[in-house]
Amino acid sequence: MESTCGKQWDVLEAIKATGKTGPQATYAIQGYCPACDSQKRPYSGRFFATSDCDVTNASNHEWEQRKQTDLAAFWPRSEVPYGFMTSMNNGGIPNHGHTHWWTMFSPLQLLIHSQILRAIHDSHALSHAPT
Repeated sequence: MESTCGKQWDVLEAIKATGKTGPQATYAIQGYCPACDSQKRPYSGRFFATSDCDVTNASNHEWEQRKQTDLAAFWPRSEVPYGFMTSMNNGGIPNHGHTHWWTMFSPLQLLIHSQILRAIHDSHALSHAPT
């Protein structure tokens, strides 16, 4: 049984009061193992594994180092626009602390996604370069 002080706490109200997103931490990763899938192991190669704090800390550090340099053009900086689905439905995204698109992602996700976008951009630029 969970112990409480007896007061009902609304999670959205608590998050809204801080003006930030709710605290989060990586405790597991979801992965896929093609070899396990081809061997017909359970769950078609999908698995969960505990998170590695060293990897999380390293990715946070790398994101901080690169987000304003080589990856600056490849992550969303704009505010979440006002609209029914963003501002009114389910309590409104800004009320959950997500005022900008990038706040919806962890540093690891931002690092990976921006590197993928950069690779696509660079590949496209190379394939269309004059010869």
